Amino acid sequence: MPSPAGERLQKVLSAAGVCSRREAETLITGGHVKVNGDVVTKLGTRVLREDLVTVNGRGIKAERRRLFLFHKPRRVVTSLSDDRGRRDVSSFIEELQVRVFPVGRLDRDVNGLVVLTNDGEFANQMLHPSNDVTRVYLAIVTGIPDEATFLKMTKGIFLEDGKARADRAMRIPESEVTRRMLREVRPGEAILRVEVSEGRNHFVKRLLARLGLPVKRLCRIEFGPFRLGQLKPGEVVELKEFPTSLKRSE
Repeated sequence: MPSPAGERLQKVLSAAGVCSRREAETLITGGHVKVNGDVVTKLGTRVLREDLVTVNGRGIKAERRRLFLFHKPRRVVTSLSDDRGRRDVSSFIEELQVRVFPVGRLDRDVNGLVVLTNDGEFANQMLHPSNDVTRVYLAIVTGIPDEATFLKMTKGIFLEDGKARADRAMRIPESEVTRRMLREVRPGEAILRVEVSEGRNHFVKRLLARLGLPVKRLCRIEFGPFRLGQLKPGEVVELKEFPTSLKRSE
């Protein structure tokens, strides 16, 4: 029998190259698909990777779960295509010859860690607000924040779309950042480490700007349990296993 967990059946058929998701829905409701020998007609059916799926008697092999970390350079769009002709993620992963997509987005002018996967369920878990997945950024800001500013940042302020706060925020010593980033710091500017647990559009930029600290440069160095580490801009690395927890590693 089909599993209550796993991926939606129409997504599995599409990912296996059988047809589009819309065409897969027609196959399912028409009784052409079996899971472990049983005909299924419900569009909400989910299957596990070990389940045997057949379409008109032909077996379908689900894709292996894949997980990559990517250091997105600045001026790259966090998508697999761009209707304005700007450089996007696809140009960095073509040689991998795998079908993966970015988990969430980074602004075009922000560099740093992007997670790539073909597992939609895992991506949804990473992005769902109820999971409070932490994002950690390094920011070069104009201005030198004092303790009162950091207190406001963590207690919360109101933006146009509601209350916003950082989980943690601190000024970090210049010895803890890369030489490349350090070269961009000018007198009257500071480097901050900011941890947040939500992904509203331009969230960190808007939060800091409202506190009188406009962002000059922003880099995401952590996303949940993943860390940018020594990845260079444009570099992609595959992980052997998926994490057992979405909490950031200490």
